Amino acid sequence: MDILSKLNEVPPLYFALGMVVFGLIFGVLWYTDHKTHLQIWKKDISDGELRTHRMILYASYGLMFSLLLMAWVPWVALPIFIGCWVTRSLHETLDEMFWHLPRCSEFETLIHLGMWICIHAGTATTFIWGFFFQYRGFSDLPWFLHACFIAIFLSYSYIGHHEIFDYKGKTRA
Repeated sequence: MDILSKLNEVPPLYFALGMVVFGLIFGVLWYTDHKTHLQIWKKDISDGELRTHRMILYASYGLMFSLLLMAWVPWVALPIFIGCWVTRSLHETLDEMFWHLPRCSEFETLIHLGMWICIHAGTATTFIWGFFFQYRGFSDLPWFLHACFIAIFLSYSYIGHHEIFDYKGKTRA
């Protein structure tokens, strides 16, 4: 039996639960990381690091757009998805290597580890469901899962907004 046949046996509920679980864990870790960054910006955050954080966020917006497009035109969305995922991953790597590893405690490094595992696992889950099945079964999910998707979207929007604007003009001298 080939892999696509096996994937076809996965109920939409499992894809949705994977997205919600990884999304919730990522959101909590991202918010914790954001609060940690706010505590250190006065002494040790550079314009380059802030730019890198914004690039991660912008690439993530493109990635979310491509995942949404997969519901209707997966082959059009695929190159956008690949470009945004690679770009985001490269900026995540730069952020860790150049700014976080030299400065961060093990606790903050573990926050980042959890964030990147969850965001990549959640993105992979969403990609599989979207690209191969165009989110088949999404409309049949229980209402509370739809509410979870909305809550995650709103919380990501809130944190992302603050990632951009809380640091504006607040770099070290």
